[in-house]
Amino acid sequence: MKFSLLSAIFVGLAATFVLAEDEPHYFFFPNEGAEFSVTDQITFAMNGITNDADETIIAKLFNAEDDSEVKQIGSYTGDTIVRPDDDDEWTFTWVIDVEPGTYYVRLYEQDADGQIDDDDEWDNEIISYDFRIRDYSSKRKRAALKRSQNMKKRAAANALKKASL
Repeated sequence: MKFSLLSAIFVGLAATFVLAEDEPHYFFFPNEGAEFSVTDQITFAMNGITNDADETIIAKLFNAEDDSEVKQIGSYTGDTIVRPDDDDEWTFTWVIDVEPGTYYVRLYEQDADGQIDDDDEWDNEIISYDFRIRDYSSKRKRAALKRSQNMKKRAAANALKKASL
């Protein structure tokens, strides 16, 4: 009886561990719900990626609305990915060059022989949370502010002229 109870506990713990490991691994940054402007650049931070100089990390951008691939935004090899340990943080930066929308980034590991290590298992998936890229709407606000500042300068200059006469 003790043996069957211990066996059941062991099997239950093993199944829990397997299920916990079978989920995607999310980036540390950008955080969930992050927003950026079309004029920004984004720094992505994560761990758990390859630490081998003979492998390549490929970063691809996806449209979060329909999961369609938009473009490859980076490819990193050698010294840029080698860290003391796989669990050490790794970062890369991307200058936004797409239309406003909701996106996410997924990393792929490419072996030295050129094969993408993507067998569509969740535990191999390293992705960012969805993030939103919005239009740079504050251009209008900045233009209005500049106009009002120019009007104030002209008014001050006119007042100074009148005072000096």
